[in-house]
This record gives sequence, C-alpha cells and structure tokens, in this order.
Amino acid sequence: MRKVCGREHCPGQTDAEYRTQFAAYVIAASPLIIGTDIRNMTTIMKSILLNKELLAVNQDYLAPAGDLVTRYSANGTDVGVTLPTIGDSSGLLWARHLSNGAIATGVTNLQDDTPLQTSIPFSVFGVDGWGPTTKAAIRDLWALKDAGTAVGSINVTAIVWTLSKTS
Repeated sequence: MRKVCGREHCPGQTDAEYRTQFAAYVIAASPLIIGTDIRNMTTIMKSILLNKELLAVNQDYLAPAGDLVTRYSANGTDVGVTLPTIGDSSGLLWARHLSNGAIATGVTNLQDDTPLQTSIPFSVFGVDGWGPTTKAAIRDLWALKDAGTAVGSINVTAIVWTLSKTS
C-alpha cells in the first residue's frame, strides 16, 4: 500500500481534503476509526486525529448529530443538494448544535482547497434567539485559538469553528 499511497497522502488527496473528511465525521458524530498504521502516521495525520477540540465535538454524546444546513452555488452550479442557496461560492455548510449551547460548524469547498469567502447569517442555523443582533465568540478548531467575535453573521475563514452566544 505504501507504494501506491506514498508516505504523505493516499492517491489524489490533499491535506485540506483530509481535514475536510475528518471535519465531516466530527460534525456528523460518526464513529471515528483510524485506518492507517499508527506507527507510520505523518505529521498532518497526527494533527488531525489528535485534535482534542474536534474530538470533543465528535464525542458530545448529549448533542444530536450534525447535518447539512445549506449549500453555496457559484454561477448556478448544481452541487446535488436541494437546500437554500446563499452567497456566490460553491460549497456546503454543516452544523451541529452542541450540548453546551454552542454551534459547531464546518464548510466544505467543492471547488478547491481554499476556504470559502462568504458571509453566513446566524439565522441559517435554525436556533431560536440567534439572529441579526446575536453576538457570538468564534473558536477556530483547526488553529486551536479564539478568532474574535461576530454579530449576526460570520465571515468564513476557517474550515471548522464553534460559535458560542455571548449576549
């Protein structure tokens, strides 16, 4: 298998695709299984699989599994999901309502490895009391750091983050 996949990636998969795949499993509350020889894990594999904040989102057993919230479509491109469309990028927005009241969100860019550049209104998450005047603290779960606050909407700059209502 190493001859086919090499030491860093399986055929055709980038670091961003590894992160996106893991993020989808985390938000969906899917069982997490390591499908590689842990003696030969690369740095990127370790950083993904050992991210305690992402694991905490996945293991929040009091919260329902996350789901697809909306899609983003560029130039009318059909991405195969019948959901409301906002913005002008091509991607999917996923969310999981956590037991502590925060919302774990993830964005999938269907075009390339760059983060989507769009604004997402809090109202799209379907949580009572989250609207245009809601203030929320933002936590970037890949960078493992706070990313400021937002009011009413968030500008997408990360693949996975949590939003915690602050007022």
